[in-house]
Amino acid sequence: MTHTFKTTFVKPKQSQVHQQLLGFASQYAWQTLTEQYCLYRVDGQAPHQQGWIRVKQYTKGTFWVQAQTAEGLAHLLKNLGLAVPADQELSTASLPSNALPSVNASPNFPYMGCDESGKGDYFGPLVTAGVLIETAQQGAALKALGVADSKTLNDAKIEALAHEILGIVGQQAVGFVVLMPEAYNSTYTQYQQQKKNLNHLLAKMHARCVAGVLAKRAEPTAGVPLTVIVDQFGNERYLKDSFAQQNITTAAVTLIQQTKAERHLAVAAASIVARYKFVALMRELSTQWGVHIPFGANPIVLKVAKGLVATHGRDVLGKVAKLHFKTTLQV
Repeated sequence: MTHTFKTTFVKPKQSQVHQQLLGFASQYAWQTLTEQYCLYRVDGQAPHQQGWIRVKQYTKGTFWVQAQTAEGLAHLLKNLGLAVPADQELSTASLPSNALPSVNASPNFPYMGCDESGKGDYFGPLVTAGVLIETAQQGAALKALGVADSKTLNDAKIEALAHEILGIVGQQAVGFVVLMPEAYNSTYTQYQQQKKNLNHLLAKMHARCVAGVLAKRAEPTAGVPLTVIVDQFGNERYLKDSFAQQNITTAAVTLIQQTKAERHLAVAAASIVARYKFVALMRELSTQWGVHIPFGANPIVLKVAKGLVATHGRDVLGKVAKLHFKTTLQV
């Protein structure tokens, strides 16, 4: 069961509460993460063994807190000086109980999981990744490592886990498809002209990723389709069509699309290696342009974008950023 609190803040209050949260960094061990349509998001652990806690401030004003326990939620609200309105109870039904899912209830081995990274970041590439777990022994080893949804881990832990994952399942069981900003912008423009959207592009990238791993698979079980689980991001038809375009048949693959699919071990592993690849490529961009390229789509990102344009000219944006974000209009 999870516990959720929602309210709406005007802009001055949004900034004030954000500063308050950062002031509790040592108490909650906040990890700053990025999410589309959010000014900020932090995940952490409530003190006194009160479970995990997640906070988001949406751009349209909604302030949202979710916690594993009612005590953890109440503790944070008290620290922030917030009271639950008399006409609003703390909701245990606003979001599913697996919003921070445990890695359980996965299909029989072998199976493959897919996820992406960079979708909500103005700067940097879009990355999709797939991880194939062939045996229960590999699965047990990954679970023992603490493989979990990358959104619950910091980047140092992700980097360490990514290397361990590659060591356990092998390079042949991991696939990446990467669109760096210039290729991303060109492809996205083509899709717009065809009346398609980002979800169509993601579907194609996931299908290419799966096809790449299937091509490297040494000894598939004859006559038994491989289960592939993808974190659902759009109409299921997009993925089915993209699989068909890659000549991936239903005889070869059983496709499952689920929300919160990171609860499955292979999808959690894919989320980790996708994030690892994305972070590594962001570091390369930072080195190339001589400035720290930040994550997300927020005021810091806008400031860096303006600085890059001032130094290198406006054409630089197409080389480092996803131009369809509204941030481009603000630079």
